[in-house]
Amino acid sequence: MLRRIATGLMLAFLSSSCAMKAQEGSDPTNSQSAVSNCEFSQWIGKLVKEIPVRTMGRPYRILPPNSIITMDHIPNRINVYIDSRRMVIKVRCG
Repeated sequence: MLRRIATGLMLAFLSSSCAMKAQEGSDPTNSQSAVSNCEFSQWIGKLVKEIPVRTMGRPYRILPPNSIITMDHIPNRINVYIDSRRMVIKVRCG
């Protein structure tokens, strides 16, 4: 009985890891294309309300000084770092 359960769990694990690898290779928004589409240096030095981040159609987050951020990686997400005057100081994707 335990052997049958262990075999079933092993098969489920192996099939799920194979599915994840197949998805990574076929994803058009993979990190390679998202990184090449992450050039926002023209926003640096502007007030956050002056940049068009909300209309980009991509996930984003505005990060004030000393903010706590999650370490999850979303390749097409725009991370806008601002200072205490709400001025953009850095833009990264991921």
